[in-house]
Amino acid sequence: MSTQVTARPPNWLPLPQAGLAKKAAEIQVDTNDLFPKGEVAIFYPNQGYGYIKDRNGNEVYFKLEELDLVGPKADKSHITVGAKVGYDISCTSHGPHVRILKVY
Repeated sequence: MSTQVTARPPNWLPLPQAGLAKKAAEIQVDTNDLFPKGEVAIFYPNQGYGYIKDRNGNEVYFKLEELDLVGPKADKSHITVGAKVGYDISCTSHGPHVRILKVY
C-alpha cells in the first residue's frame, strides 16, 4: 500500500476570515508572489532590528544583519515604520525570525 503525497505551494492554507477582510484590503501589494504580507510595526535603525506585524496582528522579529533583501527595493533605506513588506520566516533557537524580506 503506497501513499502519494501531493506537493503544495507555500502558504496554501486559507487565512481565517473573521475580521481579516478589512485588514487584507488595507494592504495593497503585488499578490503574484507567495510571501506572507505585513508591515513594519517597530524599527530601530541604530540598533539594527525591528518587528513586522502580520495580518493576524502577530509580531515577528527581524535583524538587519540576518536579512536577505529581495525585489526592486532591495535596500535597507526602504525599511521604515509602516512600510508594506513580504517576508519569509526561519525558526531559530530564539524563536521565529525573518530571513527574507521584500519591501513593496
